[in-house]
Amino acid sequence: MFIVFGWDKTFKQQESLLKSHCHHCNNDVSWRIWHETEWVSLFFVRLIPFLTKYHIACEICRDSLPLDSKTCSAARRRHALDARASRELHDELVKRIEDHQYGGMTEGQRTYHKRTRERRNETA
Repeated sequence: MFIVFGWDKTFKQQESLLKSHCHHCNNDVSWRIWHETEWVSLFFVRLIPFLTKYHIACEICRDSLPLDSKTCSAARRRHALDARASRELHDELVKRIEDHQYGGMTEGQRTYHKRTRERRNETA
């Protein structure tokens, strides 16, 4: 008897979450939620969803960072939140993006990159 089983991953692009600057590709872009599911498959047919992960990714360069399910569900129902809670969620996500993209930099390097970007925007 011959049985073929394995793992399969699917990625689905969800709604646009926020607009912010991507320091990786240096563009002002929309960041989208991506839903990743790992499946147990039998004879190349997906049967059981095994693991679910969420990511937020830049639309242009696809630089991404993981989101926990609690933050993802809050982001999906952000329209039902009051203005203050929605703004706090937005600010928290923008901070996470900056922390992710400026990960290995010192505070001085971060400041330099931010000021360079601001000067570039002023001359444009």
